[in-house]
Amino acid sequence: EAEAESGGEVEGEGGGAGTQLLWCLRLWRLLGEEHATVDLRELEGWPLLPTAGGEAYALPAGGLGGSRVIDLAAVSDALVRGALSGAGCVALHPRASRAHPGLKAYVHEPSALAALLALRAAAGGDASGVPARFGDVGRAERRALAAMLAERRHVEEEALRFSDGNLVELLLSLPIFDVHGGSDGDAPECIGLSVKEHWLAPAETDDALLDGRFVRVARTDEELLLRFAGLGRLTRAAFLLDHVFPRLDS
Repeated sequence: EAEAESGGEVEGEGGGAGTQLLWCLRLWRLLGEEHATVDLRELEGWPLLPTAGGEAYALPAGGLGGSRVIDLAAVSDALVRGALSGAGCVALHPRASRAHPGLKAYVHEPSALAALLALRAAAGGDASGVPARFGDVGRAERRALAAMLAERRHVEEEALRFSDGNLVELLLSLPIFDVHGGSDGDAPECIGLSVKEHWLAPAETDDALLDGRFVRVARTDEELLLRFAGLGRLTRAAFLLDHVFPRLDS
Protein backbone atom coordinates (compact mmCIF):
# COMPACT_ATOMS: atom_id res chain seq x y z
CA GLU A 1 0.00 0.00 0.00
CA ALA A 2 1.34 3.42 -0.92
CA GLU A 3 2.58 5.56 1.91
CA ALA A 4 0.44 8.71 2.20
CA GLU A 5 2.72 10.70 4.48
CA SER A 6 3.94 14.01 3.09
CA GLY A 7 7.52 13.65 1.97
CA GLY A 8 7.55 9.86 2.04
CA GLU A 9 9.16 7.90 -0.77
CA VAL A 10 6.66 5.72 -2.53
CA GLU A 11 7.43 2.16 -3.55
CA GLY A 12 5.67 0.85 -6.61
CA GLU A 13 4.52 -2.73 -7.04
CA GLY A 14 7.51 -4.75 -8.15
CA GLY A 15 9.38 -1.79 -9.57
CA GLY A 16 10.40 0.35 -6.63
CA ALA A 17 10.51 4.12 -6.43
CA GLY A 18 11.48 4.53 -10.10
CA THR A 19 8.35 2.77 -11.29
CA GLN A 20 6.21 4.83 -8.92
CA LEU A 21 7.83 8.03 -10.17
CA LEU A 22 6.96 7.13 -13.76
CA TRP A 23 3.41 6.37 -12.64
CA CYS A 24 3.12 9.81 -11.00
CA LEU A 25 4.48 11.53 -14.10
CA ARG A 26 1.95 9.71 -16.29
CA LEU A 27 -0.84 10.53 -13.84
CA TRP A 28 -0.22 14.28 -14.08
CA ARG A 29 -0.03 14.12 -17.86
CA LEU A 30 -3.35 12.29 -17.89
CA LEU A 31 -4.92 14.72 -15.42
CA GLY A 32 -3.74 17.70 -17.46
CA GLU A 33 -4.74 16.38 -20.87
CA GLU A 34 -7.97 14.55 -20.16
CA HIS A 35 -9.19 15.35 -16.64
CA ALA A 36 -8.49 19.04 -16.12
CA THR A 37 -11.78 19.51 -14.28
CA VAL A 38 -10.93 17.01 -11.52
CA ASP A 39 -11.00 18.71 -8.11
CA LEU A 40 -7.59 17.97 -6.64
CA ARG A 41 -8.86 18.57 -3.11
CA GLU A 42 -10.26 15.05 -3.26
CA LEU A 43 -6.68 13.77 -3.60
CA GLU A 44 -5.14 15.67 -0.67
CA GLY A 45 -3.02 13.45 1.52
CA TRP A 46 -2.04 11.09 -1.30
CA PRO A 47 1.65 11.04 -2.32
CA LEU A 48 1.18 12.08 -5.93
CA LEU A 49 3.54 15.02 -6.50
CA PRO A 50 6.68 13.81 -8.32
CA THR A 51 9.81 15.58 -7.17
CA ALA A 52 13.21 16.17 -8.71
CA GLY A 53 14.67 13.86 -6.08
CA GLY A 54 12.63 10.95 -7.40
CA GLU A 55 10.23 10.87 -4.46
CA ALA A 56 6.49 11.50 -4.30
CA TYR A 57 5.03 14.00 -1.85
CA ALA A 58 1.48 14.22 -0.66
CA LEU A 59 -0.82 16.95 -1.89
CA PRO A 60 -0.85 19.10 1.26
CA ALA A 61 -4.14 19.79 2.95
CA GLY A 62 -4.82 23.51 2.79
CA GLY A 63 -2.91 24.08 -0.43
CA LEU A 64 0.04 26.45 -0.81
CA GLY A 65 0.09 27.54 2.82
CA GLY A 66 1.28 24.08 3.82
CA SER A 67 3.33 23.21 0.75
CA ARG A 68 7.11 23.14 0.51
CA VAL A 69 7.08 22.10 -3.14
CA ILE A 70 8.31 24.76 -5.60
CA ASP A 71 8.63 24.68 -9.35
CA LEU A 72 12.39 25.24 -9.17
CA ALA A 73 12.80 24.34 -12.83
CA ALA A 74 11.63 27.90 -13.48
CA VAL A 75 14.41 29.38 -11.30
CA SER A 76 17.44 30.21 -13.45
CA ASP A 77 19.91 30.86 -10.63
CA ALA A 78 21.43 27.57 -9.43
CA LEU A 79 22.53 29.22 -6.18
CA VAL A 80 18.95 30.21 -5.32
CA ARG A 81 17.81 26.68 -6.12
CA GLY A 82 20.54 25.37 -3.86
CA ALA A 83 19.55 27.67 -0.99
CA LEU A 84 15.89 26.66 -1.09
CA SER A 85 16.60 22.95 -1.55
CA GLY A 86 19.25 23.01 1.18
CA ALA A 87 16.80 24.58 3.63
CA GLY A 88 14.19 21.88 3.02
CA CYS A 89 12.10 23.05 0.08
CA VAL A 90 11.31 20.42 -2.55
CA ALA A 91 11.53 20.83 -6.33
CA LEU A 92 8.73 19.60 -8.56
CA HIS A 93 10.07 17.11 -11.08
CA PRO A 94 11.07 18.97 -14.27
CA ARG A 95 9.21 16.41 -16.42
CA ALA A 96 5.95 16.69 -14.46
CA SER A 97 3.06 18.07 -16.51
CA ARG A 98 1.98 21.52 -15.33
CA ALA A 99 -1.20 21.42 -17.44
CA HIS A 100 -3.77 20.77 -14.71
CA PRO A 101 -4.98 24.20 -13.49
CA GLY A 102 -5.37 22.93 -9.94
CA LEU A 103 -1.66 22.15 -9.58
CA LYS A 104 -0.95 25.82 -8.83
CA ALA A 105 -2.90 25.41 -5.59
CA TYR A 106 -0.23 22.97 -4.30
CA VAL A 107 3.03 23.83 -6.08
CA HIS A 108 4.55 27.27 -5.62
CA GLU A 109 5.52 29.25 -8.67
CA PRO A 110 8.85 30.99 -8.00
CA SER A 111 8.56 34.29 -6.14
CA ALA A 112 9.67 35.88 -2.89
CA LEU A 113 6.33 35.07 -1.29
CA ALA A 114 6.53 31.47 -2.49
CA ALA A 115 10.03 31.06 -1.09
CA LEU A 116 8.99 32.25 2.36
CA LEU A 117 5.83 30.12 2.42
CA ALA A 118 7.74 27.03 1.31
CA LEU A 119 10.51 27.61 3.85
CA ARG A 120 7.94 27.93 6.62
CA ALA A 121 6.18 24.75 5.46
CA ALA A 122 9.54 22.94 5.39
CA ALA A 123 9.90 23.80 9.08
CA GLY A 124 6.53 22.24 9.84
CA GLY A 125 4.71 25.57 9.75
CA ASP A 126 6.83 27.02 12.56
CA ALA A 127 8.53 30.19 11.29
CA SER A 128 10.91 30.21 14.26
CA GLY A 129 12.34 26.90 13.07
CA VAL A 130 13.29 28.13 9.60
CA PRO A 131 16.72 29.71 10.37
CA ALA A 132 18.06 26.43 11.79
CA ARG A 133 17.35 24.69 8.49
CA PHE A 134 20.10 26.75 6.81
CA GLY A 135 22.88 24.93 8.65
CA ASP A 136 24.13 23.14 5.54
CA VAL A 137 23.48 26.02 3.13
CA GLY A 138 26.64 27.78 1.93
CA ARG A 139 27.35 31.48 2.04
CA ALA A 140 27.09 31.94 -1.74
CA GLU A 141 23.66 30.30 -1.78
CA ARG A 142 22.46 32.38 1.17
CA ARG A 143 23.56 35.62 -0.43
CA ALA A 144 21.96 34.62 -3.74
CA LEU A 145 18.65 34.08 -1.94
CA ALA A 146 18.98 37.51 -0.30
CA ALA A 147 19.57 39.05 -3.73
CA MET A 148 16.51 37.31 -5.18
CA LEU A 149 14.28 38.49 -2.33
CA ALA A 150 15.62 42.02 -2.73
CA GLU A 151 15.00 42.01 -6.48
CA ARG A 152 11.43 40.80 -6.00
CA ARG A 153 10.52 43.23 -3.20
CA HIS A 154 9.31 46.06 -5.43
CA VAL A 155 6.81 43.87 -7.31
CA GLU A 156 5.68 41.80 -4.31
CA GLU A 157 5.67 44.34 -1.50
CA GLU A 158 1.90 44.40 -1.11
CA ALA A 159 1.59 40.61 -1.26
CA LEU A 160 4.30 40.21 1.36
CA ARG A 161 2.84 42.84 3.65
CA PHE A 162 -0.66 41.37 3.65
CA SER A 163 0.20 37.67 3.44
CA ASP A 164 -1.00 35.04 5.88
CA GLY A 165 1.22 35.12 8.96
CA ASN A 166 4.10 37.46 9.59
CA LEU A 167 6.26 36.63 6.58
CA VAL A 168 8.07 39.97 6.81
CA GLU A 169 9.37 39.01 10.25
CA LEU A 170 10.35 35.61 8.85
CA LEU A 171 12.21 37.28 5.99
CA LEU A 172 14.30 39.34 8.41
CA SER A 173 15.12 36.27 10.51
CA LEU A 174 16.63 34.32 7.60
CA PRO A 175 20.42 33.86 8.07
CA ILE A 176 21.23 35.40 4.70
CA PHE A 177 22.43 38.90 5.63
CA ASP A 178 25.90 40.34 6.22
CA VAL A 179 26.91 42.50 9.16
CA HIS A 180 30.05 44.53 9.82
CA GLY A 181 32.81 43.44 12.16
CA GLY A 182 34.51 40.06 12.21
CA SER A 183 38.10 39.12 11.51
CA ASP A 184 40.02 40.85 8.76
CA GLY A 185 40.20 38.77 5.61
CA ASP A 186 37.48 36.35 6.65
CA ALA A 187 34.20 36.20 4.74
CA PRO A 188 31.51 37.53 7.09
CA GLU A 189 29.06 35.02 8.49
CA CYS A 190 25.49 35.37 7.26
CA ILE A 191 23.01 35.91 10.07
CA GLY A 192 19.36 36.71 10.70
CA LEU A 193 18.45 40.19 11.86
CA SER A 194 16.33 41.80 14.56
CA VAL A 195 14.78 45.26 14.37
CA LYS A 196 15.69 45.69 18.06
CA GLU A 197 19.34 44.75 17.69
CA HIS A 198 20.45 45.72 14.16
CA TRP A 199 20.65 48.97 12.24
CA LEU A 200 21.56 50.51 8.94
CA ALA A 201 24.44 52.94 9.42
CA PRO A 202 24.27 56.60 8.41
CA ALA A 203 25.43 57.20 4.86
CA GLU A 204 29.19 57.50 4.25
CA THR A 205 30.13 56.12 7.66
CA ASP A 206 33.66 54.74 7.94
CA ASP A 207 33.43 50.93 8.09
CA ALA A 208 36.07 50.90 10.83
CA LEU A 209 33.49 52.45 13.17
CA LEU A 210 30.89 49.75 12.54
CA ASP A 211 30.42 46.53 14.47
CA GLY A 212 28.11 43.53 14.25
CA ARG A 213 25.06 45.60 15.07
CA PHE A 214 25.23 47.25 11.65
CA VAL A 215 24.17 45.53 8.44
CA ARG A 216 26.49 45.49 5.46
CA VAL A 217 24.45 46.03 2.29
CA ALA A 218 25.88 45.31 -1.14
CA ARG A 219 23.14 46.87 -3.27
CA THR A 220 20.45 49.50 -3.05
CA ASP A 221 17.65 46.97 -3.51
CA GLU A 222 18.89 45.01 -0.49
CA GLU A 223 18.80 48.17 1.60
CA LEU A 224 15.25 48.84 0.42
CA LEU A 225 14.30 45.27 1.34
CA LEU A 226 15.64 45.77 4.86
CA ARG A 227 13.85 49.10 5.23
CA PHE A 228 10.64 47.43 4.05
CA ALA A 229 11.13 44.72 6.68
CA GLY A 230 11.35 47.36 9.41
CA LEU A 231 15.08 47.82 9.92
CA GLY A 232 15.87 51.39 10.93
CA ARG A 233 18.69 53.73 9.92
CA LEU A 234 20.41 55.65 12.71
CA THR A 235 20.79 59.37 12.34
CA ARG A 236 24.38 60.60 12.39
CA ALA A 237 23.82 62.29 15.76
CA ALA A 238 22.41 59.11 17.33
CA PHE A 239 25.26 57.08 15.85
CA LEU A 240 27.90 59.39 17.32
CA LEU A 241 26.23 59.55 20.73
CA ASP A 242 25.53 55.83 21.09
CA HIS A 243 28.32 54.12 19.13
CA VAL A 244 31.31 56.46 18.83
CA PHE A 245 31.59 58.74 21.86
CA PRO A 246 31.34 55.84 24.38
CA ARG A 247 34.48 54.31 22.78
CA LEU A 248 36.62 57.42 23.09
CA ASP A 249 37.79 56.63 26.62
CA SER A 250 38.89 53.16 25.52
